[in-house]
Amino acid sequence: MQYISIDDPLARICGKLENEHARIEGMRIYVPVTFATLTDEKVRSGRIDLAPGGEVLAPLATPEMTSDEVEEAEFVALYLAADASARLAAASPGAKLRLVLSCDVPDGSLPAPDGAGQITLTSPLEGARIACAHADDASQSVAIAGAFRELEANEAALDDHDLLWYDVSELGDIPGL
Repeated sequence: MQYISIDDPLARICGKLENEHARIEGMRIYVPVTFATLTDEKVRSGRIDLAPGGEVLAPLATPEMTSDEVEEAEFVALYLAADASARLAAASPGAKLRLVLSCDVPDGSLPAPDGAGQITLTSPLEGARIACAHADDASQSVAIAGAFRELEANEAALDDHDLLWYDVSELGDIPGL
C-alpha cells in the first residue's frame, strides 16, 4: 500500500485525492490506444478491458525512491506509452493523434514489467479503472499526422508535442475524437 501526499501534483491531476491522503491499492499503468477506443461505451464510463497480448507500460518505481524520482518514472512510462500510441496510430487509417489512458489495476493482476517498464498481458484484464487520459493537442494534428507517415524518421519530432491531460469525465469530449 502506498500513500500519496496531498501535495503530489500527479495525484491532483488524476483525481486521486480524498481528504488529506489518497490510498492507492494496486498500480498505475499507461495504456497506449487509438481514438477508436473511445467509441466504446464502457471506456466512456471509465473502465477498459485489456486483451491478452496487449502492451501496457508501468512506472519503474520502488518504495525507496523520492517523490521526484517516482514522478520522473511515471513521466517516462507515460511517454513510452505515447511512443507506442504513435506506432498504433501510424498503422491506423485516419489516426492523427496519440492517446494514452492512465489506468489503475489491482496488485498482482499483471505480470512484472520488463526492464523498460513494458508489460505484455498474458491474460485478459477486465474493467481496469481509467484515472485520466493524455492526448495530443488537436490543433497540432497536421504536424503530428505528418510525423506518423514517416514515424521512424520523425519519432523525435513527436517529442516536441506535449500531451494534454483530460479527466475521465471528459473522455467523450477530447478534441480529435
